[in-house]
Amino acid sequence: MKLKLFNTILNNGDIRYRIIFWLFFLTCSLVSCSSTTFTQANNCSLRDEQIKCSPSGQKTFYLPRSQGSNNARRLAGWQGYVPLNLEQAFGNISLTFEYTRSFDNDHIAHYFFGNTCLNFQGSNVISNDACTIPGYLIADNFGLPTNFIGKICFKPRIQNIIVDFNYFLSLDFWCKGLYWRLFAPFVVTYWNLGINCCEHNNADDIDQTFLPCYMATNQIQSLSSIKEALAGERTFGDMNSPFDFGKVPFTQQKRIGIADFDLILGWNALMSDTYRFALFLMTTIPGGNRPDSKIFFEPVVGAGKNWGLGAGSEGYLNFAETDTQSFGFYYFVTINHYFKTFQIRSFDFIENGPLSRYMLLKELNKDDGYNGNLLNSIDYATKAVRVGSIFNIDAAFKFSYYIAHWGFDFGYNLWCKSAENIRIVPRIFPSDLLHRKFGIKQTEGVCYRALDTATGQIVSNGPLNSTQTFATMSTVEFTDFPLPINLPADQVAITWDSSTNSNDLTVASTSNPPVIVSIDDLDCNSARVPKQLSHKLFINIDYTFYNTPWEPEIEVGAEFEFSGARHLLATLSQSGIWIKGQFNF
Repeated sequence: MKLKLFNTILNNGDIRYRIIFWLFFLTCSLVSCSSTTFTQANNCSLRDEQIKCSPSGQKTFYLPRSQGSNNARRLAGWQGYVPLNLEQAFGNISLTFEYTRSFDNDHIAHYFFGNTCLNFQGSNVISNDACTIPGYLIADNFGLPTNFIGKICFKPRIQNIIVDFNYFLSLDFWCKGLYWRLFAPFVVTYWNLGINCCEHNNADDIDQTFLPCYMATNQIQSLSSIKEALAGERTFGDMNSPFDFGKVPFTQQKRIGIADFDLILGWNALMSDTYRFALFLMTTIPGGNRPDSKIFFEPVVGAGKNWGLGAGSEGYLNFAETDTQSFGFYYFVTINHYFKTFQIRSFDFIENGPLSRYMLLKELNKDDGYNGNLLNSIDYATKAVRVGSIFNIDAAFKFSYYIAHWGFDFGYNLWCKSAENIRIVPRIFPSDLLHRKFGIKQTEGVCYRALDTATGQIVSNGPLNSTQTFATMSTVEFTDFPLPINLPADQVAITWDSSTNSNDLTVASTSNPPVIVSIDDLDCNSARVPKQLSHKLFINIDYTFYNTPWEPEIEVGAEFEFSGARHLLATLSQSGIWIKGQFNF
């Protein structure tokens, strides 16, 4: 029957059928080759990431597959039978209740941190003859003591409760073969970083203060735990305001909304009792929430407020059919383009590597002098962006066997999404910090004190304007191009000395010229979601009440989705179960 169908199309003189045939195979070709093209293109992205990769992190933002983009769930139990000639409307309504839960959650932790744990060491723990801390973050940036040692681990998890409403209506009474479909999934999503165990640190055994001229003019109290530091609610020293963005949550976060509205206008180009081939146009009206980066690992419903426009094809081919049994092949394929939309995302600095968005900054006045204010760079490095994706492919295929009232589906779903195109838009919120000057503090002091060598008394103090340029969250930059501090001959300057990583006040004879950070220093790639690819297997069992009004159908199904490659850390691996009901009218 299958060969007869294809021969009929190819040999038919009607050009319409030939065009339909080649469109069908073009669609299948796009889907079948997407994984190869995807993997090859991703090699460049991986090469760029390996250059900047460190044990302390990789990306700043996570946007998995939209809860509404699931053609496997839509195809399950849907047999696609629509009469050819109707003088009145024919329709189908279905409602699916699904629960999904992520697994292989170490992937998410590695996506952000390069590891499942973050290790912290204060700058004073660094040996005097080394400027790197392999695998560790400098704790000073978070207000933790200079001799602090600590560790905290993550096991992120994403769970979704989805109620997916589907509506189909034939429009044969207007135009033969015309129909439209609506998909509206209501979602409750739970995101949890999985920081359930207590952190390990030495806070109870060390002095929890900063000496004068390191974080403030006077000696001040430090923070005492990693959780307290990452929460972003506390200030220390010259830091006048807590985090506005990038706060790390230690409890489960929830978001509720309709993921996306998908509208389809289709045409049954070929259809009989044994086969159906339809083409359609599709638009995605965004629902859900727009990411604002106020918290780290923020829950997202939908595709991030992106409008989508695309096309697709659906249909089936029955291989065998009797009065009580049937066996056939079904498919549902969509290809969308996501237009750019506004979001707010945080960025690392190009020259300073992963997690540099949490380095301390010095604010400078118009004369490039330190003005007495420290700021965590997460607020400076969080900007408005315009972001979108070139394509999103969602292709579901299944074999279906029916016997009496029972149906059994076994299928496969390919989903892939291109890397995002992202551009910082500096002139809209949050943009006020662009009108102020900042330089990277890292382990630089904030002031010096003039010491009278004859009396041993402090006679004056002044701001230390020096900044660092190429230091990372796990390295300290030494002074290369000093400027003299001009003091009378009988005075010396004492301050924190970052070049020795010492916790003692030492003679300060130099002060770096400040280097101002700018929006051009932000690494767009750090907040860009890379290419994603997943494979999914699904099964579905349904029971149809034939010879009853509306012929209702009840279904149960399950799906298992996994990343297309181990290095595609942006792809969410998850499993799900559903209960589905539908009826015709």
